[in-house]
Amino acid sequence: MAANRKSYWRPSDSNNNGEDKPDSAVFAKTTFMEKNGYVYLPQKFYFPSSPKKFDPHDLDEIKSTFVNLNPDPYSSGNRYRACSDFFYNSITSSFDVYKVPLYQRPEFNSVDGGKVRFYDSIDDRLYENPAFNTLINKDIEMVKQLGTVTFDKSLLLEILQVRYSPGILPSYSTPSWLYIDDEDVTIVHLIHVDENIIGGDTVISEDISGKNITKVLRLSKPFDTYMTNQTKFHAVTPMAKNVIDEEENEKDNEEDQSRYVFIVSFRNVADDEEVLKHIS
Repeated sequence: MAANRKSYWRPSDSNNNGEDKPDSAVFAKTTFMEKNGYVYLPQKFYFPSSPKKFDPHDLDEIKSTFVNLNPDPYSSGNRYRACSDFFYNSITSSFDVYKVPLYQRPEFNSVDGGKVRFYDSIDDRLYENPAFNTLINKDIEMVKQLGTVTFDKSLLLEILQVRYSPGILPSYSTPSWLYIDDEDVTIVHLIHVDENIIGGDTVISEDISGKNITKVLRLSKPFDTYMTNQTKFHAVTPMAKNVIDEEENEKDNEEDQSRYVFIVSFRNVADDEEVLKHIS
């Protein structure tokens, strides 16, 4: 382990004061997750009440880090991205910063699978932002309680920051329809969505056919979240600007309308050669 690596999210930084016992809300949500393969986590799960209620200035700072994201160079879809990676340090019980490519196996991502993708790192201001750290610490607490991954040196925590900004053409994920994540646990945090954005709904399905959809939900408030594992297929519907009058289309498309999310994932990569060979 390199001595000069930055580390984040030690147990003493968490809402649980370093204790292993989860609160009742965490227990209820992880129990639902274990049974159903997904769970919705509303804003109040992360920020239940004062004094834990988030500071609006913290939210504004988080939102500001999305504005200047660079376009995704690997695929179309009017997406702008940053990505940072961390490996678990069992000595300090924290996560150390590494530079790792975003890599998904082709069998999990039919569009971008098999590509070794590098992005800019997330903004350093986020590491000092109390609301952002509350999200990540709570995510870690949830994943520990689930027991889906092993907290050892092979545990990769990946934070993908995405701005969907449709123009004349829609904005969408890849794949744009149902798929299973390559990661053991995936958590999607909504940060902001403009009122004029249509789409962006989450679809949960038992299979890839789309004939066994079991849940459709919309993240609408800042920090609204959902979590999935590899037992469920899921998708986010393509996004566009809600243009009612086609004659106003050109004018409306000059106005920026966006949806901001963090995608936080956990997986053990001890046997994933495509990830390990690119670690720096």
